[in-house]
Amino acid sequence: MAEQDWIEVSRQVNTTPQRTWELLTAGRNEWWPQLVFDPREGAPLRETWETEQGEGFAQGVVLEVVHGEALGFEWSDYGSEPALRARITLVQASEHTTLVRVTEDGLGDGPGSEALKAERIEGWTLHLRDLAGLVDQLNAPTPPYGVALAATPGDSSSAIELELPEDLAPTLLAQRILASLTTSNEPTRLDPLSEIGLTRTPDSLADGKDARATAARTIVAIVGPPGAGKTTCATKVAEGKR
Repeated sequence: MAEQDWIEVSRQVNTTPQRTWELLTAGRNEWWPQLVFDPREGAPLRETWETEQGEGFAQGVVLEVVHGEALGFEWSDYGSEPALRARITLVQASEHTTLVRVTEDGLGDGPGSEALKAERIEGWTLHLRDLAGLVDQLNAPTPPYGVALAATPGDSSSAIELELPEDLAPTLLAQRILASLTTSNEPTRLDPLSEIGLTRTPDSLADGKDARATAARTIVAIVGPPGAGKTTCATKVAEGKR
């Protein structure tokens, strides 16, 4: 009996099919930046990676787009033939979970096909792991903290080392903020809860109003998970926009 020429890999992620679809398309750069395509039928698709010999690539075309449900494409390493056909389907498993299923066919059933299948299974397993990991990061609760620090005129080379409480630092964010402030000639360690008026409300940034009126400089730290809009917010603040 001939062996099957296809593989299947699946993983459950802790979000809705719609949100999963957004991460698969518009948010793909957060977990699979090497893969580039537009979610429309006929669009070119390309994946790149580094090898000892230089850059490797796979290229193909998008075959199927069912918004929120399925994405299908064909691709091949270095543009060789025959192309493999992959299909990613999203099935709602519960109110807040999605089963992501990947099938890929065209792998053949002759000599060497089992090694190829194992390689493709390993690759898809890693990609789905990264997707599930990003979802878990986005689901992690992030306290609405804001920190406003005011500096007084002085030596610009001096610094304050601010160490955030453990419950303030979200996953993948730095545990410390080194702010170049003008308070003394020696680095000083502050307790943020007792000395800088740290609050737990979304209005905590407003606590810096009085400080800005009397200080030479105010530094605001913005924290949040990947994709929360920290860079956009910081850019608008720097430009004086709301």
